[in-house]
Amino acid sequence: MLLVEEMRRVIVFLSWKADWWSGQGHRRTDLTHPLAEGLQAYADKQSHVYRSLASKFANMWYKIHASNDIPIQWPAFLSPVNTPLSPPDEYDDDVSEDE
Repeated sequence: MLLVEEMRRVIVFLSWKADWWSGQGHRRTDLTHPLAEGLQAYADKQSHVYRSLASKFANMWYKIHASNDIPIQWPAFLSPVNTPLSPPDEYDDDVSEDE
């Protein structure tokens, strides 16, 4: 269960850090317009990186949790909706090898 808690903490931290970065771009008011735009762009990019990491880990770990009946305890917006628990079949069952 310790590993499950560590997974949850990683996802929660990455989500928090993404939100934190979202608020950093406009904090300084003593800048020229081009510099302010650059700082905002950097903060937006960092926010996107952290949110992408949180989403990637949530998607990777979702199948493990679901297939082992482990409750999902990270933010719901990161849980995939209608995600199949197994990869799609390579071949359609209706097609025979003779065709």
